[in-house]
Amino acid sequence: GDDLAEATDSVIGDYLSIGPVIYVDQGARVTVMVDRDLEIF
Repeated sequence: GDDLAEATDSVIGDYLSIGPVIYVDQGARVTVMVDRDLEIF
């Protein structure tokens, strides 16, 4: 029980710490579709 919970927490924590990344050639047109509000800083 506890081992599974710890392993799950570790995997989820690692996944959530990855920032969103996209590489696009300069000047390329892109289409962005989102299913929730988008915060741009």
